[in-house]
Amino acid sequence: MSSAIGLRTEFYHSDDGITYTALAQVLSVNGPNLSADTVDVTNNDSPNGWREFIPGLKDGGEIEVVLVFDPNDATFVTLRDYLGTSEFYRVEWPQFTSTSSGDRVSVGGIVTGVEIESETEDRLEATVTVKVSGAPTWAAIP
Repeated sequence: MSSAIGLRTEFYHSDDGITYTALAQVLSVNGPNLSADTVDVTNNDSPNGWREFIPGLKDGGEIEVVLVFDPNDATFVTLRDYLGTSEFYRVEWPQFTSTSSGDRVSVGGIVTGVEIESETEDRLEATVTVKVSGAPTWAAIP
């Protein structure tokens, strides 16, 4: 098992899902946060009073990207302008140099939030939230 720090994690955007552009001044990338629902199928015949469940739908969750905030920076403008629209995104972890299928994940998603944080004694930051739509695609970085 290998370990690494988050340095060099990259976040990309694409209009067509083929050609991706790396976004600049990224401070952190969190997600996608995958989950799966369960459906309660408990009934009067459930053995010994125990609840019973079956698998439900899967959810790609969200990706949260924290950027250095500059209202004129192309990265911020791109993400701000895509608020409420469907686009393509990719997260890459080049810290891992394997040929397995887990060094990057590509998703379709919708920018659902753009938050700007201005603290007196800290850098200006923008947090952009992307809601994943559909199944993420995991692959090795070529």
